[in-house]
Amino acid sequence: MLAELSQQVQENSRQIAALIEQGREHDRRLAELAEQGREFDRRLREITEHFQRQFELVHEQLQWLRDRFGTMYGQMMEIRYRQNPYGYFSEIVRRAKWVTGGELDDLLSEALSKGLINEDEQKELMRANLIVRGVREGQIAWLVVEVSGTVDTEDVDRAIRRSQLLARCVSEPVLAVVAGEFCPEEVLRYALRSGVWVLLDGSTFSPQRISRQN
Repeated sequence: MLAELSQQVQENSRQIAALIEQGREHDRRLAELAEQGREFDRRLREITEHFQRQFELVHEQLQWLRDRFGTMYGQMMEIRYRQNPYGYFSEIVRRAKWVTGGELDDLLSEALSKGLINEDEQKELMRANLIVRGVREGQIAWLVVEVSGTVDTEDVDRAIRRSQLLARCVSEPVLAVVAGEFCPEEVLRYALRSGVWVLLDGSTFSPQRISRQN
């Protein structure tokens, strides 16, 4: 009886030892799986960061190409407006004529000598995309035109600022104009509320219509 009890105790001890070893093996497997999980997370972060960097690089390149294309397209439009000002600006002024660089330089140099503008303001006006002179309501009128493929609020603000500067150099009325292929609705409303004419792909939008509606 005692021998059987001893054998039973030994068997139970072996089973307990086996269970303990199984538990340790289970813990080792859990530790291995946890390490594999951490390695997987690390690799996933590396892959995610790599693709994020690639995405940012491609985005920057696309933005550069978009900006470059917009600049080139704007320059092409400037040339078109200079070649045919009487066609594009006919709803604003009659007998529209592009003011050439030499003529503008003479005008601004005289204004500078009279103290009407300073040197920085002279340079600002010389950077205007296009200045047009014509006849409006029976008198000479000037247009300061900012050209862009897609017109934005900066173009509008630039046209306003430069038209105000030119108004100090001449005695006739000066109008601010933005011209382009496309203009978001909110920018169009902003321009018209600010008193700026908008030319879009052959269509002319007058700020005077907004004034009459208000």
